[in-house]
Amino acid sequence: MAQPFLLRCLACRHLGGGFPMDFESTSLKCPRCGAAAAALVPRVRIYLIAEVSDGPIVGIYGKRFACVSDPAKKTFIQHQEAFTDDPLAVTNPACKETDVYKKLKRERDLQHALATGNLTGLDENCCE
Repeated sequence: MAQPFLLRCLACRHLGGGFPMDFESTSLKCPRCGAAAAALVPRVRIYLIAEVSDGPIVGIYGKRFACVSDPAKKTFIQHQEAFTDDPLAVTNPACKETDVYKKLKRERDLQHALATGNLTGLDENCCE
């Protein structure tokens, strides 16, 4: 079975929501507004990687990494895929559901809040 497309619907931005809709789908139709392919933009699927001692991905200085949603993944299936260790850059929905992603995202949000002095918007579990 083919991997679903990672898409952004630009039509949703103009339909009162004020923001585009990101979604995965095997069809080229927005699940929110029903827009067809002309309003859809393909997104790069960016996977989160974490450093592990026996990971299949070898990085700089021989450090080893693994994809948090699929530890055996070491290459790309499609040309619109990438790896990152920055949780803010992740677009892959499966990675965003992992505990590793959630922990790194909370840490990044806290760092940003402390650097800017803006602590509003932090969730109640930000400092655990």
